[in-house]
Amino acid sequence: MLAIVEVQRGIRLADLRTPVRTAHDVLDRVLLIDLDRGLLHDAVSFTSSRVRSLDAIHLVSARRSGARQMLVYDRRLAEAASAAGLEVLQPGV
Repeated sequence: MLAIVEVQRGIRLADLRTPVRTAHDVLDRVLLIDLDRGLLHDAVSFTSSRVRSLDAIHLVSARRSGARQMLVYDRRLAEAASAAGLEVLQPGV
């Protein structure tokens, strides 16, 4: 469910003229994984000096959803996703 905050934050920071309603429409079509205590405890096992807390939460969420691929823009997250057995997709790399 971090995407609810992350997507709208990204739009605001990028100063895009995308209406908030468009962000909601996109998020309504995406599988959102609830953050629960179990997911957060599982995320701890992925944290390290290189894998930050939010990245660990993203990794566990991807695995729980049954994803085989993960779209990333961060080298550290790419390395962690690959180590977790996910195929890494990196636009522009």
